[in-house]
Amino acid sequence: MIRCTYEWGVNNSPENLNNGLTHCFTLTFNSEADRDAYLIHPDHKALVALLNPAPDKVTVVDYWTTK
Repeated sequence: MIRCTYEWGVNNSPENLNNGLTHCFTLTFNSEADRDAYLIHPDHKALVALLNPAPDKVTVVDYWTTK
């Protein structure tokens, strides 16, 4: 089982620093293994299909939070 939380929203920053990006999707995984399993999972394919036609610009960032 892949453990993941999911949030999304529309940019509303007044700073105009979004470089044309309008939406943000944040998926938080418990491990790199969960992330890697999600990348090939049908749920990931379904999310990508929902975004068709694909946005003009996409940025993907993977990171570990620091405390």
